[in-house]
Amino acid sequence: MNDRNHAVVQTLVSAKDVALGVVNCAGQTLTIMPGQVIGLLGKNGAGKTTLLDGLLGYTFLNAGEVTVFGHNPTELPAEVCSQIGFVAQQDDLMPWLTGSEMLAATRLFYKHWNYDLADRLVDRWSVPTWQKISEMSVGERQKLALVAAMAHEPQLLVLDEPAASLDPLARRALISELIDIVADGERSILLSSHIFSDIERVASHIWLLEKGSITYQGGLDELKESVVRLHLTRPLQVTASLALTTRHVIRTDISTGRETWIIRGWNEALAAECAAQITSPYQVEALGLEDAFVEISQ
Repeated sequence: MNDRNHAVVQTLVSAKDVALGVVNCAGQTLTIMPGQVIGLLGKNGAGKTTLLDGLLGYTFLNAGEVTVFGHNPTELPAEVCSQIGFVAQQDDLMPWLTGSEMLAATRLFYKHWNYDLADRLVDRWSVPTWQKISEMSVGERQKLALVAAMAHEPQLLVLDEPAASLDPLARRALISELIDIVADGERSILLSSHIFSDIERVASHIWLLEKGSITYQGGLDELKESVVRLHLTRPLQVTASLALTTRHVIRTDISTGRETWIIRGWNEALAAECAAQITSPYQVEALGLEDAFVEISQ
C-alpha cells in the first residue's frame, strides 16, 4: 500500500434508486466496498457505460442518489478526485501531445505519482511515449490511458472495456496489475468488460445489468453456481412433482432422447428435489461465467 493518507470510509460508492438514460435501478442499492473487484456485465445497449457515467458524476441523474467517498459525484473535492482513476471506452487523450507529455500533464493533477510504476507499465506494455498520440494505434492509446489512470495509485479504479483493443500479452499484464492493486484489501476496482475470462480471473463480485436494471449483485462464484444446465433423459421418469425445480427453469431445449432445462437459481433445495424425484438418468452441468451469461441473456 502506498504511504498517502486515505480518508477513512466504509463504503467507497453508494448508489440508490439510480435512473438515467436506459438505466432504471429503482428500489436497488449498489455499493462498492474497499477491496472489492466488481465485474459489470451486460449486453450491448444494457446501459453499462451510462451507469458508470452516472456513478462518477459525468452525467446528471434523472432520479436517485449517488455518493462517492461520501460526496456528490458532480461536486467532488480535489482530494477525492485524486483517489479515483478512470479509463473510458473512448479515451480523452490530447492527440497533439506525445505520450510523455500526456503523462507529464496528467501528473500535475495529483499530489501522488508513482514514477516507478508509470515507467514499469510503459516498458511492460511497450507504449511508444515518444510518439504523438495522434500517431498511436488504438491499442497503444488504450495502454497510455491505463498508465495515466493507474500511476497515481487511486483507491478506486473504474475501467470501461479497458482490454477491448489490447493484445493477449498486454491483457494478461493488465490483469496481473489489477490483481496487485487489490492485494492490500483496501483499493477497489469496477470493471466493465465483454472478455469473460478476464472478469473470472480478477473479479470477486458481479453486477449483472439487464435492460437497464441490475438483476444480480453478489459473488462471482455464487452467480456461476446458480446457473446450470440440467440434462434429462427422455422419457423423463419421476416419482413425484418437480414443482420447485420447474419454477426456476428459464429455457428448455429438446432433442432426440434428451431434454435440457436451463435453470437460474440452482441451489441445494433444487438439487435435493431432483435427486429424490428423478429416477431416469440425468446430469447437472456447471457453467463458466460466459456460458452462464449467455444462458441468462437469451
